Amino acid sequence: MASSYPRPIKLRGMMAKVETGGYGVDAAPVITTDAVRVRGPLRLRVVPAFPNFREDVALATIIGEAVPGEPAGFMVEFDVDLELTGAGAAYAAAVLPQVHPFLVGSGMAPEVVTTVGSETVTYTMADTGHGSFTVWAYTESGKLIKINGCRCTWSIPITAGELAVLRCTVSGMVNAPVTGVTEADLAVLTYDAVKPPPLKGLALAIVNATDTWDPPRFQSATINAGVSIQRLDDASDATNGIEQFAISEIKPTFEINARSVALADYDYVVARGYSTAVPPLPHTIDLTCGATQYNKWGLDVNVAYLENYPDPQEDNGFASGTYLYKCNDLALLFN
Repeated sequence: MASSYPRPIKLRGMMAKVETGGYGVDAAPVITTDAVRVRGPLRLRVVPAFPNFREDVALATIIGEAVPGEPAGFMVEFDVDLELTGAGAAYAAAVLPQVHPFLVGSGMAPEVVTTVGSETVTYTMADTGHGSFTVWAYTESGKLIKINGCRCTWSIPITAGELAVLRCTVSGMVNAPVTGVTEADLAVLTYDAVKPPPLKGLALAIVNATDTWDPPRFQSATINAGVSIQRLDDASDATNGIEQFAISEIKPTFEINARSVALADYDYVVARGYSTAVPPLPHTIDLTCGATQYNKWGLDVNVAYLENYPDPQEDNGFASGTYLYKCNDLALLFN
């Protein structure tokens, strides 16, 4: 009799694809084209939105509870880190970064420019018409879980010298049964060969009407999409009792921990508006990462306001501060 063997933690995988047939309609990701490279183990927990326990039902005994009713609304919420890379080739309608479904599902609208030699794709935040995506996830326990109607929020943590990730929190509905898979299925997953550029040589400029802070000397920063996702229940929905996971608001922020400079170089007092009888100054924020065409990405913010005086910090014996900017818009550019 063959002995069992432990399942290596690296036997995991995920595919993701934008739902073009309508919200919650399974996009049927393709194992050879829609795999996304994740960092760390992938852990999913399927739970019912409506467990329908009957603990308040009267019994003839004081022991135990009534038999539970039928649960409904099976859903998943999970965290996943995705390597933040470009497509590695000229952008086109079918040549996009691997994080494309997650950006679309966070309320961003893509615009692809196909000018030969200067192809780009830009994701900007949209008020309406938010997309969604399907995830097929191969878990450590050897199961394929199909998750539809996915929407997410994300952040990009930046630490000097490391590799960038898109850190997502995803919510979706499990509309298909959980089925078994084999290690052979995982072996067929085809990933992009593109490697993420290290977080060094970043071009960052924070500019207002009186100062240009270019470049801040910083060890870490965080780009946060600030997407709020709400579960909208619907008693007329026959599958889950859930209409959708909807985006109710988007409040992006940019936070940076930078070494302090003289007020003559960046006067955060004037920028915040504390020293004068005028409102805080609007800023633009521009950041680019990477040097290789089709594997570069950048941040573009046209209007941002400094939230408050920087929180005093210390960086190896040197003064530093945490600056939080509230953004009225945010775009990610891949070029």
